[in-house]
Amino acid sequence: MATNFELVQSSLRGSVRPPWDPPAGGPVVCSVVAYSIYYNIHGVYRRGEGEAHVIDPPSGTTADRPLVSTTAGTVRGVTDDTIHSFKGIPYGAPTGGKNRFLPPQAVEAWTQVREATLFGSTCPQVGMAGGRRDPDAEPFEGFNDLAQVGEDCLVLNVWTPSLDPTHERPVMVWLHGGGLHAGTASSPLYDGAALAKRGGAVIVTLNHRLGILGYLHLGSAAGDAFRSSGMVGMLDIIAALRWVKENIRSFGGDPGNVTLFGQSGGGQKVGTVLAMPSSTGLLHRAIAQSGGMLRLGTRVDPDELSAYILDCLGVEPGDVEALQAFPVELLIDVAVDVADHFGAMCFNGVVDGVSTPDHPEVQLRGGNNADVPMMVGATTNEFRAVIDKSIPISNEDLTALLASVIGRKDTGAGVAEVLSAYPSTDPSSNAERFGEVFTNFTQVQATRTADAKLAGSAAPVFVYLYDGGQARHCDELRYLFRWNSSDALADQISDTWLAFARHGDPNNSTLPPWPAYTLDKRATMILGLSPHVVNDPLREVRLRWEDIPANF
Repeated sequence: MATNFELVQSSLRGSVRPPWDPPAGGPVVCSVVAYSIYYNIHGVYRRGEGEAHVIDPPSGTTADRPLVSTTAGTVRGVTDDTIHSFKGIPYGAPTGGKNRFLPPQAVEAWTQVREATLFGSTCPQVGMAGGRRDPDAEPFEGFNDLAQVGEDCLVLNVWTPSLDPTHERPVMVWLHGGGLHAGTASSPLYDGAALAKRGGAVIVTLNHRLGILGYLHLGSAAGDAFRSSGMVGMLDIIAALRWVKENIRSFGGDPGNVTLFGQSGGGQKVGTVLAMPSSTGLLHRAIAQSGGMLRLGTRVDPDELSAYILDCLGVEPGDVEALQAFPVELLIDVAVDVADHFGAMCFNGVVDGVSTPDHPEVQLRGGNNADVPMMVGATTNEFRAVIDKSIPISNEDLTALLASVIGRKDTGAGVAEVLSAYPSTDPSSNAERFGEVFTNFTQVQATRTADAKLAGSAAPVFVYLYDGGQARHCDELRYLFRWNSSDALADQISDTWLAFARHGDPNNSTLPPWPAYTLDKRATMILGLSPHVVNDPLREVRLRWEDIPANF
């Protein structure tokens, strides 16, 4: 007989409280995170509430379509209403074969005009829950322009209101969620047209390497060229920022005013890139939403992880040529096994001494990018309602569930000390305990990131809690990207992000005065239908986690 843990993991569809009834034939999702995202995001589109600008490939004459010259060649986009869009622009060379596990290489220039009307490739990856990628069970599947999957995934997309290089509009570079192992920007979910139109900003989204392809630490045995193999996914992002610096003026953007923003796994990437020395001068504001990463390689030791993978493949340490020769499908097969053994979020970077001299928390406290203002926050409920409270979950199953999302799946490491801060002798409360722990885990990432940035910063830090709607994980995305521009919260959220991108200060006419964060008051803006400032609203959470090591 299946345990309750197995039932929850395999049958969450009947156990979760979505904001509306599931669509007919909705997928059975084997992850609390994936399931939450499915209903928070897809429900909007399936009910016809989304208004993202999905632009069909153009037909007919190309004479009136926009052309832009980049450092690698000319691209031709498309204009819809007043917004010019360019999709699938390569910012780096394909990452397969001899380029696999190496830092991003320069893209080969082209001489003919390159069509930039369709999204580019998504990095090969496991599913959101760590299993095999199932088109019927992925939260982002079906909205991806059916973007192909491949190792030529160093591509980006641009939406801009103007191609006049003298306009110098603020630039916002979006990093998608999905941990460090899943997700894509090749999706209308992150269409930047409405945000660009609202704020006169240039919006950029990008794909990069993920999971085994972006974070496999090969160690010293592989040689100096591969010392940063466990961080090439982050180095891809830095390469994209470098492309922005060199090219965005031709798209009407200001290379001296670039905001890096992202949610969930995207928030983790924002904080990590901000702490990397090679990002200095490439970004000027940072926004981390419902995600942070202060320590690298904490879920599973990167050396142990790579040893396990090499053993699965029958490859000796240092035999990089064999790893580069394998079909990428085989590597993803191994990544599925790795996720099943260690947990889907086992790839979380490494302090390699080259790209990352120390953990992000140490780097931020030490003043890396000290002059970059930061906005950081979470939602009030994140994952609280993911599992129906009526489902009985044993203590053993609770540990296993939490280990799969905040710890190490095979040993349960990283969970016991957390649960000790949430004592209970009543197993009937375990569904609620799971939601509370996972929610607080996400919220404390925000407070600790703010504290670390403030400690080494000459620039202000602003902290928020999003309390609109049901205030769950991903809820703010529909308002940020203005899927329904008539919604009252769309103006508040998008205008706040745009104000911060333009000025490094989120204050705007939709909010009461928002003071910068300080350790004595910890002023926090509660975003929602009645925005207001509260001092230290996460005090209880912060103190509860004070003695718990940061496993993120």
